Amino acid sequence: MISRMQNEINFELIRKIMDEFEQSVSNQLFLNLQQIVKNIFQIIKFVHKYIELVNRIEMQHHQLINKECYNLMVEFDTQFVALFKLIQLLAKSANQTALFQLLTRLDYNSYFDNKTNEKF
Repeated sequence: MISRMQNEINFELIRKIMDEFEQSVSNQLFLNLQQIVKNIFQIIKFVHKYIELVNRIEMQHHQLINKECYNLMVEFDTQFVALFKLIQLLAKSANQTALFQLLTRLDYNSYFDNKTNEKF
């Protein structure tokens, strides 16, 4: 983009070059994929439910809360794993190196956290 713009003096062509660049960046974002966006909102919904549930702990019986917390935990885990797999598929199919690096870092951080927790 920069090399194309350096030699250009026509404002309309510069604007077109910038629009093309913006569109190419936008096309690479996983937020344009409806399944991933839907999954992110599902995860947010379960986080909100969990927070509401934790806020009710002092007001209700612990036995009911524990069962409901467990069910939310299982559903959240299912949704998060589905999102992670969708992003991994996107990284493989589109060969997005930045996204692949992010996923690798997330996986490494998870591994490191698990190893740290095992020591305690």
